[in-house]
Amino acid sequence: MAKFLSTIELSYQILQIIKTADREIILVTPYLKLSSNLKDRLSEANRKGKEITLIYGKSELSNDEKAFLDSLENLSIFFHENLHGKCYFNENTMLITSMNLHEFSEKQNKEFGIFIDKEFDDEGIYEDVIEEVHSIIQTSVLKKKSKTKNYKSFVSEKPFEEQFCDFLNASFQEKRFKVEKFDDDFIGRSKAVISEDFIGNVDVLIDDNINFVFKLNHTTCEKLFKNNKILNNNEIINEYRVYWNPPYDKIKVYKSIPIKEKWDLLDNETKFKYYKRSIELVIREIDKEFTKIKHNT
Repeated sequence: MAKFLSTIELSYQILQIIKTADREIILVTPYLKLSSNLKDRLSEANRKGKEITLIYGKSELSNDEKAFLDSLENLSIFFHENLHGKCYFNENTMLITSMNLHEFSEKQNKEFGIFIDKEFDDEGIYEDVIEEVHSIIQTSVLKKKSKTKNYKSFVSEKPFEEQFCDFLNASFQEKRFKVEKFDDDFIGRSKAVISEDFIGNVDVLIDDNINFVFKLNHTTCEKLFKNNKILNNNEIINEYRVYWNPPYDKIKVYKSIPIKEKWDLLDNETKFKYYKRSIELVIREIDKEFTKIKHNT
């Protein structure tokens, strides 16, 4: 679970975040005056090829600070004049705190913060912070660019859901997808990509699976189910697992077992196209059934 840390513990944990990073380190601090210990840790991380992103604000850097930071090839620096938050993290652990990366703060101030481990704590909080830092980067001034090539930062890139939303809006130009957050009793905060009334009275909601939600009365939902060809459509059932259970107001489409087993190895574009095809196939069949019902009434 998350831990409360005082000043001395904070200083130690910032050093550990830098030391234990697998590939990337993010440092968000309005004021910056690095201690010798921090400089040593950052130099070591740079030598090991770890990507470092620093976001600072409030005041310009001293010449000594600039000279040191310029020596770090894998460092990108952003300036945001309205920055006041302080946060330090890598791929696995995060520190949200009152303390700047400033020698005076470490030695003189009474500071505290919360330490979060992505594996054991609420991953939703971790992702929320990444989203906010991404937003700050987008409105910051780039002061120095890392010389590392072909490295995609998990912070500077848009989150998966936003990229997916952009893809769907470009693919279905007459429709409107958006990202929404909601609370789930079992897994905490989640994100879903939603298109309301994708076709009349049918919402498309995508989280780990694709949901086609009918905003229809119970009798009409039952008619759709009894007349449907979706569960026998080879194009659909050969690529996806489909469930349509009572009260028949929602069709749930899951990944096929072969796709599910290799899902984490697929690039985003392949994932997006896989989801898009399921929407096209199922909506086509739903639309056919809607037409039949209208014709018979």
